[in-house]
Amino acid sequence: MDELRKLMDQAADGSTRTVSYYFTRVGRAVKKLDGPPVTMPSRATFYRLFNRLEAGRHTTGSARTRRSLASQPDGAFDRTAVCRPGELMEIDATPFDVLVRLDNGVVDRCELVGMVDVATRSITAAVLRPTTKSVDAALLLARSVTPAPMRPGWPEALRMEHSLRLHRHPGGTLPGQAKYLHQRTGGSISSLSHLIRAAAISAIIDGSERISRRLLDSVPVDHSTQSDNPAPSDDEDDGIGDAA
Repeated sequence: MDELRKLMDQAADGSTRTVSYYFTRVGRAVKKLDGPPVTMPSRATFYRLFNRLEAGRHTTGSARTRRSLASQPDGAFDRTAVCRPGELMEIDATPFDVLVRLDNGVVDRCELVGMVDVATRSITAAVLRPTTKSVDAALLLARSVTPAPMRPGWPEALRMEHSLRLHRHPGGTLPGQAKYLHQRTGGSISSLSHLIRAAAISAIIDGSERISRRLLDSVPVDHSTQSDNPAPSDDEDDGIGDAA
């Protein structure tokens, strides 16, 4: 038994062998043992013993699966009891079953990586990444322990333009169109929100991925605002251009 287990452990990083090979190797090993002679069981009995010890180890199966199983860490013997927030945090990643456009313009699936507080079962931080890397664990930890108002760039992120997810839209162009946007919306925040949101949707649909002055002109606002505040002429365009 001990010799067979030893050979099975050694097979984790070696080539795949047959049961007959192990029968021969064990027979040679027991002949070299000190003390009284050891009688080898019959081949059929040895095969039944081998199958019982080999269950789940893939000793005579796939070498790749065998190496993968051998490299796995030992599991915990019992469950860890936690009662305080932050005492035990777990990180998990799962494929996001939605096609997204990555930063390089390629449409592909990404992974949702999250950190969960075991005690409260709350998600303290989560990010979407094309491929999960070790740096994402550090990012999740930083976001979990740093309140949002204390993160760099938080005040700027509250601006409406920063909520747009348009890959070709240059930041800072909408504030430069303050006069035009005020005339189009009559100073109404709700009309302004509708105008920018509708322009962003149109930019995604037509593939331009940017809000231009021409696109803003094509988006109607509510009737009262449109009739009381006609759109400025093209001569007043001092911000967003239409060049690609």
